[in-house]
Amino acid sequence: MTNKRKLKKRISIFILIFTLIFQTFTPIVTLAFTEFDDSIQITVVERVGDNIVIEGVVSGNPEAQLILEIGHENELITFTESGSFSIQKPVEVFRLADRARFIFGTTEIELMAYLRDLIEESEIDDSEEIKDPEEPIDDSEEQEVIEEPKDDLIDDPTEDSEEEEKVEDPIEDPAGEEIIENPNEDPIEEPIEEEKIKEPIEEPDLENPVNPEDLPKTEEIVDTEEELVDFIPSNPDNLATFDDSPQEYVPDYGIGVESSRMSLMANGTLAPGEVDTESIINSTPNMVNTWDVTLRVYGKDTGKTNDVVLVIDTSGSMSGERLTAAKNAANGFIDTLLGEGGVSGTRIAIVRFAEGSSTVSNFSSNPTTLKNAVNGLGADGGTHTQSGVRRARDLLRNNSTADYKNIVLLSDGEPTYSFALNNPDNYLIPYSGYGGQTGPGAPESAYLTNRVGNGSDLRWRYANPLGNSNDKYYNHGNSAIAEAGFAKDDGYTMYTVAMQAGAIGTPILNQMASPGKAYNATPESLDDAFQFIASSIISAVRSGTAPNALAAGFEIDATDVVNISALGSTYTLTNGGTNISWDIPSLTVSTSGVAGLRYDDPTISYAELKFRITINDDIVADDEVDITGTFNPIKGMTLTYTDVNGDTATKSIEEHEVDPVLIVIKKVVLAAGGSVVPNTSTGEGTVTGTVVNDTNRIFRTTVTNETGGYTALPKDINPNQRIIIKDIRIEDRYTVHEIHTGWQIIVDDIAVSASTNDYEEPIVIKTLGTIINPAYTSQGFGDFNGLTFDINEASPDAEFSVYNIEKPLGKLEIEKIVSVIEQASTERMSLMALAGSIPSFTMNITGPENRTETLIGGESKIITDLPYGEYTVVETPVDGFTATYNPPDGKVDVTIRDKYKTPPLIPKVTVTNTKTVDSLNTSFAATKTWENGNENDFAQAELELYRKLGDTEEKVNATPIKTGTAPNFTYTWNNLVKFDPVTGAEYAFSVKEVGETDGEVVINGRTYTVTYDSAGNKVTNTYKVPQTGDLKGIKVWSGTIEGETARPDVWFELWRSGGDAGITGVKVLGPIKLVGTEHNFGSHPAADNGGINYTYFVKEVDENGVDYTPANYVKAENGMTVTNTVKSAEGRLTIKKELIDNSTMSRMVLMAEPIKFGFTVTGPNNYSESFELAAGESKTLVNLYDGDYTVEETQTHGYVPSYSPSATANVTGTNNLTIVVTNKHTTEPDDPNEVKITATKNWVNGPTADHTSINLNLIRVSSKEGSTPEILGVTP
Repeated sequence: MTNKRKLKKRISIFILIFTLIFQTFTPIVTLAFTEFDDSIQITVVERVGDNIVIEGVVSGNPEAQLILEIGHENELITFTESGSFSIQKPVEVFRLADRARFIFGTTEIELMAYLRDLIEESEIDDSEEIKDPEEPIDDSEEQEVIEEPKDDLIDDPTEDSEEEEKVEDPIEDPAGEEIIENPNEDPIEEPIEEEKIKEPIEEPDLENPVNPEDLPKTEEIVDTEEELVDFIPSNPDNLATFDDSPQEYVPDYGIGVESSRMSLMANGTLAPGEVDTESIINSTPNMVNTWDVTLRVYGKDTGKTNDVVLVIDTSGSMSGERLTAAKNAANGFIDTLLGEGGVSGTRIAIVRFAEGSSTVSNFSSNPTTLKNAVNGLGADGGTHTQSGVRRARDLLRNNSTADYKNIVLLSDGEPTYSFALNNPDNYLIPYSGYGGQTGPGAPESAYLTNRVGNGSDLRWRYANPLGNSNDKYYNHGNSAIAEAGFAKDDGYTMYTVAMQAGAIGTPILNQMASPGKAYNATPESLDDAFQFIASSIISAVRSGTAPNALAAGFEIDATDVVNISALGSTYTLTNGGTNISWDIPSLTVSTSGVAGLRYDDPTISYAELKFRITINDDIVADDEVDITGTFNPIKGMTLTYTDVNGDTATKSIEEHEVDPVLIVIKKVVLAAGGSVVPNTSTGEGTVTGTVVNDTNRIFRTTVTNETGGYTALPKDINPNQRIIIKDIRIEDRYTVHEIHTGWQIIVDDIAVSASTNDYEEPIVIKTLGTIINPAYTSQGFGDFNGLTFDINEASPDAEFSVYNIEKPLGKLEIEKIVSVIEQASTERMSLMALAGSIPSFTMNITGPENRTETLIGGESKIITDLPYGEYTVVETPVDGFTATYNPPDGKVDVTIRDKYKTPPLIPKVTVTNTKTVDSLNTSFAATKTWENGNENDFAQAELELYRKLGDTEEKVNATPIKTGTAPNFTYTWNNLVKFDPVTGAEYAFSVKEVGETDGEVVINGRTYTVTYDSAGNKVTNTYKVPQTGDLKGIKVWSGTIEGETARPDVWFELWRSGGDAGITGVKVLGPIKLVGTEHNFGSHPAADNGGINYTYFVKEVDENGVDYTPANYVKAENGMTVTNTVKSAEGRLTIKKELIDNSTMSRMVLMAEPIKFGFTVTGPNNYSESFELAAGESKTLVNLYDGDYTVEETQTHGYVPSYSPSATANVTGTNNLTIVVTNKHTTEPDDPNEVKITATKNWVNGPTADHTSINLNLIRVSSKEGSTPEILGVTP
């Protein structure tokens, strides 16, 4: 068994052991997260059939998501309610990935370390490399068979046979060690990415090469099983088995050069190798200041000879559509160079390469021969790119005498073979995680002719000491790059075409190419790439450039880069994308049959660049006075190129002039009062007024269009400044107007924001040029008016003036100061002003606008709404005053900047007036007079001194001297300040009574009115007699007399006592009959003129004013109330009955008892009582109220009563009165003592005859208790 077989078996055993150990521990890895209260455990990583199973659990409530990243694909993992998760993926997914990891929050868990053995197990199972130890193993390896050369090739048959031999023995490296092919590579440690390929390749340390003797021997590596790392080959060529045989390279020698070449085609207007340029500049439709530029460079094919080796990748990955596309593209390449319209002196050779290389066609100019060779190609095996390039070099070095020698290499992927190096350790460069890899810096002499690699991957490990970190690899890509470098050093032009070569292969091919000769293609675009290369090989221009094509003032339209195109060339935007450089690798596009070109000749090729330009601010300076004229956008543009002889040549680009449309805006400020009257038909206007030359103001103006999409950047502009609008791009209706914001003004060298309210509405008028369809319109900035007009690409330049008229907003302060000084003098000018009046002063202000203002001393007045400018203040002279000014001439400048200073400044003129007087002090006296009132109050009154100035009055804190006796007093104040120090006015003094309120003062409860004379120095206090308010007499009735239905009538009199009414008092009003229980006497003086208070009371009288008390009442008078109380009933009245009978008693009367006489007694308050008395009886009435009582005998029985002493008695108090009633019997008919009795008989129904049969008897009964009825014998 070979060492390789032993190695694979040991790997299998190791994997089995590792897998068992790996699956024994649970969890495999646990991670805790400090930023969360969580952790994640991976508990299972195992292979089940063709799948990898990963299980785990997340504890807590994770705030981060768990993401599985395989290669560049991310998958969000879903948890169960318990936090567990399970993932199952095919093994192939992990095998093809360059990495696998979990991402949890900010933490990553690499999985490849746990997956390597499982994936390797898959590799071993699939390849069936591990066999039973007893089973014999076939150690033979399939070797590449080099194709037999064509008839026109001269090859050594012995070399071919050697190349076909199978090499089984291991190759010894120069150090004598056995090289064991070990394709293991760890893609986890450092995946091959495009970015790493593009990095500068680190050169090996040639001074300190690695000594192979220092490395572990192969046997040591094999025995150290636990240090082995699994390897997943990329197998880009889809090989069924890997071939690691050290195939020897057999070079091509002595291939004959075919002498026949195509004849030179010399028709057209250019001589062979001649170059011409063309430029076309047209205005862009519907645009302004925008042009479409077309630049072309023409060149006629040269007569120089060219040999081209076409090197084609025929590895296994090229099978199918890729090889078909390669053949078609190669055949097209042949037709372009050698077919009709081709160039004489051109030959092509064909080389194929896979696990090795061979020449399938020598140099030939016969398209048929070459196409047959191409069409016979097949695809199989690995990729030995270095071998293909070396064989092309051999052909050119040994068989070409052409002027130009070219290699065109086509490949679809990364190299998987390369040539061995003599002492490869000398040429190692870093390889992350390993001992190193061979770089591209090895010299040509270091390369051997035997092949290394097994066709499975870009790298091949040639040294495998203990551990991974010392493993060393061949990098086949770097060897291919080195070989291409040797070709370029030979002077050959190296073209490469990467057909879907991927992230690894494409950068390798790019580095192999000569500058600018690397191309990328798909099967669909491969033919275009080959055509481009074919044309460049025979081009009259071989690399040319025109840097920064545009002249100053022009730039690429950055908003329309889609209009940039390059044909047969490339371009680069420079200067931040505003300029363009043109690069022409070679002229590859034929002019034949292309409309619109200067030439139509199959032997003339061209390159073309189209782009769109506009003007920029550099087209003219902003202070340029003359903006008319034309400009050349590509002035001085020169093409520098390599001509057919390899020499550097230059060619100027054809020039043209363009006429941009420029708009000039001028700012003009007019002083207040100016006028601008626009002419709406022409856009011009009539202007009157003074121009303000103040450059410290900054306005903002702009230009907008009607359809939108354009607004000129706001332009800052000073008065009398011109700015030029250079960025108008669209044919449209435009408006020049002022922007309402962003205004500034320079104050003390600092720009501060200014207000548009400083000016009237701006007006725009045209001052130069001609405009189309002028009109005025509001731009939405209040009433700001803009001038609207049309612009197209043919419009002439125009100038517009934006006028602003200042508003009269200036301010000027005038301050008046008056100074009064004391100076004795015998002569003094009389002062006309009265004391207390303030002298006023008239100020005459002259300037842009004249004003007159009046001020008094101490007053400051701000004059507003002044036009800006210089002003002078002069005072009209006032008698007695001398005026001085500050500033001395009374002149100040009122400017707009004043209001924007911090704090705002208002210019001020101070006018000081001086007045001289004899004395600054004076005295003042006032008199006090009392009218009525209480003398006790007089001494308590006080006066306060006040002084008045104009309408302002203030108290003077001074104490007077008081003299005089009641009722007249004098108050004197001395040493008083006579003049107001501010206004110079003399004070007017006056007094006020202390405690006075609303013209009254209260002293000891008494109120006095206070009056002053007009001079303010005489005070009169008049006692104000108080009023009582309504005085009401009140009647109170207490108690009730039985039978009384109405109270007696009474009258009241109003009396007062005290003061001048004396103690007893005097009657004021009455008598007045009382109605009800109250009478209002109205208001009366509460005191006499001396302030002595009155006491008011009422008296009860009769209608004559005589004191009166109603009967049966007791009277009590108390102030304004009179109370009548009912007295007790104590009177007694006795009625006594006597009888005198002088009749003849002619009728017989049967008397059982004496006759009773009826009586009724009536008295006051409806008193009435009835009773009967017999002769000799009496009745006493008790508890009688005072008053007259009348006795009436109501039943006389024919007797005539008489009353003694009278029928009426006046009962008073407790007296006991008696009335005797005497009856005398009489028979006379008219005797009043006779009683006539009448009775009535009524019948109800019954016979009428019965009515007369009934008689009535008259019966009498005495009222005396126990009396017996008596039948009188009286006939009715």
